[in-house]
Amino acid sequence: MRSTTHERDYSGRGCARNALDLARRRPDRLRVEHRCRVDRPAAVVAGGSFCTSPSRCTGSKSVANCHFRNCRRACLPDLACLLGAAHNCRAANGRHRQGRRGHHGGSRGHADCGVLRHKFRSVTHPPGSPPTSSPITGEAAIIDILAPLTARFPGAFALKDDCAALVPTPGYDLVLKTDAVAEGVHFFADDAASDIGWKALAVNVSDLVAKGARPRVYLMALAFPAPPSLHWLRDFARGLEQAQTCFGITLAGGDTDRRHGPLSITIAAIGEVPAGRMVRRAAAEAGDLLYVSGTLGDAALGLKLRSDGSQAAQWELAPDDALALVRRYLRPEPRLALAPVLRDHARAAMDLSDGLVKDLGRMMQASGTAAVVHAAKVPLSKPAAAAQARTPALLIDVLTGGDDYEVLAAVAPDRAKSFEQAAAAAGIAVARIGETTPRRPEAGRVVVQDHDGRQLDLVRSGWDHF
Repeated sequence: MRSTTHERDYSGRGCARNALDLARRRPDRLRVEHRCRVDRPAAVVAGGSFCTSPSRCTGSKSVANCHFRNCRRACLPDLACLLGAAHNCRAANGRHRQGRRGHHGGSRGHADCGVLRHKFRSVTHPPGSPPTSSPITGEAAIIDILAPLTARFPGAFALKDDCAALVPTPGYDLVLKTDAVAEGVHFFADDAASDIGWKALAVNVSDLVAKGARPRVYLMALAFPAPPSLHWLRDFARGLEQAQTCFGITLAGGDTDRRHGPLSITIAAIGEVPAGRMVRRAAAEAGDLLYVSGTLGDAALGLKLRSDGSQAAQWELAPDDALALVRRYLRPEPRLALAPVLRDHARAAMDLSDGLVKDLGRMMQASGTAAVVHAAKVPLSKPAAAAQARTPALLIDVLTGGDDYEVLAAVAPDRAKSFEQAAAAAGIAVARIGETTPRRPEAGRVVVQDHDGRQLDLVRSGWDHF
């Protein structure tokens, strides 16, 4: 019998209930597929083993060592194990590694791809033919799976050469960026491979956007501790393909190897800007107004939920709100539409990856200025605001948690209104959070003030690998 695929859309009303009904009846026939469409967020069910009953979350043959512990106490009946497309209610090597630092309902300003719409597919495999899980045999098998990702870039030569060739657009400068993601630092060992692929590319594109650049191509180096399975690699390539489509970027080449240590993905992304127009981080001046795009803190809170779903009950979050925060952690969305706005209106800009306070300090240090941030003006999504209202200490995570991948911009006062208008026209929400000040007492100093103008005593400023 040929393999057949039947697609049913669960992105509408009652999606969680419908998906769970299918999961209960035929859990072996359900998997998740991400589509880049603007729509309401949908519940997410991951392929593999399913936890459709909280009472089984602490162990059974198919549901072992569920990471969303105490599901009943988490007040997420039946949805406790739907918090993120990556959560399959199984442990990698028996236990999670801790993710780094610690998108989309309720957040603002998502443009281009918007909210990821999830569709659920039921898949029938031929009798005696389970989903492919055997390890790849040789580097050529990896190249065969990744080669289709180069289809829109002739200079990649379908990965059949040792190098790629890129011709810059006349009158444009190339903008280069390298960033890596590693298991146990930036993602969990049992995150969905498609989410890992998406995130690896998104964090690089986010930097290009903050420079005012349009993404073009990227190079990718993969380091595996052991040969990946065909199923994992195809899912990883699917996530990259989804990200490429949303970000307008194409694979140009790369390398693969096997080494001791965790899985790591290193990407070098290349974009372009009109000659001499790259927006630098070191150009802010005293008196500039500080803006951020979207909302902050969602991913940091999503990481906390990804690590321990019971915190959703402590924060009194509805299931959909908890899902939204986890999705912000799993799949950041670069603000592509903001790139030309930054070129035309911002004095300085950078992406926020290591926490607002940390990254703002870096901008101020490079610019020879200092900054004041008004905590009450930091934009929060509905879920993050609800969590922070319930647990005020989460404000520290919002300000320093990182993984936001939003844009921080310094704008001259006389350009502020036009910047806000241009951002709104591009469909990106921006919020004024503070201002730059002269370098007293020192460059790089960031002061965060509470509602009453008193300085907050922060125990940390953000993430630092060292």
